Amino acid sequence: MIRALRGAGSDVLTLGLLDVTRSGSIPAKYAPALSSGIRRQAEITQEVAARHGAPHLRLTDHPAGGDPGILSSDLLHLNARGHAIVAAETIRGPAAHRTLSRHA
Repeated sequence: MIRALRGAGSDVLTLGLLDVTRSGSIPAKYAPALSSGIRRQAEITQEVAARHGAPHLRLTDHPAGGDPGILSSDLLHLNARGHAIVAAETIRGPAAHRTLSRHA
């Protein structure tokens, strides 16, 4: 997908998930496996992005991951506050790195 979008001239930004296991909201018996999976997903996504010349925003260790107030009631998905944090970082990240300017 990234290759096709980049080939069509689109800018692509990938991001790693927040590691919400640090929030204390995830049951202890699931937290290690979930954290490992989140971190592995971030690594793979970053590798794929690099292979295709796309920037990657690593949110895995973002401080918000430790905040239980960002999770919805299912403890798997972000609530509106969590999404707002990710959206703000998504906007801030490329601006800080100036990586999405080739079409400017």
